[in-house]
Amino acid sequence: MRKSALLTGLIPMVCVLLLTIVAGRHSLAVSRMYDQRMRADIQMCAKQLTETGLSSAQVQTLQTVLNEVNHNTLSFVSSEVDSLVSTVGFMGIIIMSAVLALALRTANQTKPD
Repeated sequence: MRKSALLTGLIPMVCVLLLTIVAGRHSLAVSRMYDQRMRADIQMCAKQLTETGLSSAQVQTLQTVLNEVNHNTLSFVSSEVDSLVSTVGFMGIIIMSAVLALALRTANQTKPD
């Protein structure tokens, strides 16, 4: 009976771990896409400002500021999302451990005759 309880609890635990891994990788992919898009938008903005006649020093300064804002925003959002994914994954592992312990406890009890 113990083996059955262990095997039954193993499947959800593996699923929780896989979902945590998928969420983490998705978060990294979205961060990378966001960063690429923002850098392209900043480059396009700098190009348009240069075409309107702004001096290259002003364009460079504005581009530096926008890149810094992009970096800070991306760092903040990424750390918050990573923290959330880690917390949810940890909670899932704790919950599955409790369910597994309960299943094993129930399996150890003798049936009343």
